[in-house]
Amino acid sequence: MSIITPPETSAYTYTSGLKATEHPSIAWLRGALVLAIGAQLITLSALTSADPLNVSWAALLLAISPAPLCALAVLAPRRYVKAASVLAIVVLLVGMIGGITHTGLFFLPELGVLAYATRKAWAE
Repeated sequence: MSIITPPETSAYTYTSGLKATEHPSIAWLRGALVLAIGAQLITLSALTSADPLNVSWAALLLAISPAPLCALAVLAPRRYVKAASVLAIVVLLVGMIGGITHTGLFFLPELGVLAYATRKAWAE
């Protein structure tokens, strides 16, 4: 049994309206968002565990800001994607440098993907 659908429809119920061919960095930005959510959950669980981290500015910065800033880069209009991506990279670098001994390194894969997506966005 097959379902016949017109070619212009999408399997997603909600999309940002951007196709990967029109905006090549959107797939990488979405990947950075997924990695940010995962690393942020690890940081939050480390802050609230039985043996919690010392609450410092770096731990709070990494527990609060990466996922919303990556979501801003994904959902922003195309002309603001570059600025939102650079802002997310700066905040990640500051938080990672401050929390390098604890949970800062969990954000390294996100930083790499976000840097690559930003480079692709600047090349467009």
